[in-house]
Amino acid sequence: MGIEGPMTTMGKKIVGYCRAVGENPRVSELIIEAIGRAIDFKMASSIFSESALLLVSHGTKKNVHSKETTYLHWNILEQKGIFKECHVFFLEEEPRISSWKEYVRSKYIFTVPFFISEGDHSYVDVPKLMGIKKSLRTSAISYPQDVDGRYVWYTKAVGTMEGMEQVILEQVVAFDESFGKVAKVAF
Repeated sequence: MGIEGPMTTMGKKIVGYCRAVGENPRVSELIIEAIGRAIDFKMASSIFSESALLLVSHGTKKNVHSKETTYLHWNILEQKGIFKECHVFFLEEEPRISSWKEYVRSKYIFTVPFFISEGDHSYVDVPKLMGIKKSLRTSAISYPQDVDGRYVWYTKAVGTMEGMEQVILEQVVAFDESFGKVAKVAF
């Protein structure tokens, strides 16, 4: 892209390069809200304390920082103490999502694909590696899914969750506060 730092001049334009959207701490709140929408809210308060939260991300050895944002939200969510267990799993690094049954003890599982958009990883790869039999892309799936006697709920990708547009705007505002007003945002 030709970006050379937080602000780059390109011709007559100044391009501001904001921090990654996933780094915003409010993403943790969106995760909890998405899980709450996946089940009856009355049921949520009683079941969360007996449940495991699984954040599933890509992970790659091509970038030593690829897992940091996932662990940031894992840490926030674990400290809240809402869930009995909180785990992080990856597609290409350890611990791998295919081994989730070795780590997770809870009967109720809430899986959140920590991806910016829906795609094969969130629709096909992660569910298949978890043992969810139906394709999320081609089937209307009711939840929870029975996976070897455990109840598994599966949310939308983090980047598509309701409220993410507000998080994006917050990143722009944070950029402006740090580097001076550069962006004009219109929705």
